[in-house]
Amino acid sequence: MKIQKLQDIMDALSGWVEAAEIERNLKHAFLHDLEMFRKFLLTFLTRSTLNSINYYTLKAWESRIDALANEISRRKNPFFKLLYSRFKLSLDEFYRELGVIE
Repeated sequence: MKIQKLQDIMDALSGWVEAAEIERNLKHAFLHDLEMFRKFLLTFLTRSTLNSINYYTLKAWESRIDALANEISRRKNPFFKLLYSRFKLSLDEFYRELGVIE
């Protein structure tokens, strides 16, 4: 899986959240954390392979995004849950290709 597929899913998530009627602070927090996650992901990919420090930093961002996504899921329709599940599956596939998880 190329990084492009993961970026496309992140773009779809961002677009959905931007267009959805979600509490302003929740929307801003989710979009901010997703963008920071994207930037960090691209930064380590341009430098070298993923080391354990980078992996745990990514997992920390991922955890923050998960918490916000759970809050959005409780307030909105199931489509967001489906889209977010695709993101998580793509992320796991991406980590597997990097040899981080098996």
